[in-house]
Amino acid sequence: MLYEKVLAILDELFGHDIGKLTEERMNLYGALIYCYTIAGAYEKALGFNKELLQINIQEYGETHPTTINTMMSELKILGKMRMTASIIEQRTAVRH
Repeated sequence: MLYEKVLAILDELFGHDIGKLTEERMNLYGALIYCYTIAGAYEKALGFNKELLQINIQEYGETHPTTINTMMSELKILGKMRMTASIIEQRTAVRH
């Protein structure tokens, strides 16, 4: 699938030392969060989202719209994680 190709490219790019290139790092994190979320790799998406949130707070402050969007992304990822866990739990209960 396309997102798997994107993940491979991003992982390769992310492996390079981008140092203090904050904007590039923020863009990479955003892309990784999106791809990992679509792929259902919520733990990885959440980890990058937490790092992006810290960068946004440092760069923009806690009340900036970009920072708030990142906070909302975390809530969405957590919601997807809960929904997935609930579905798995329901399917497991039906089988027993």
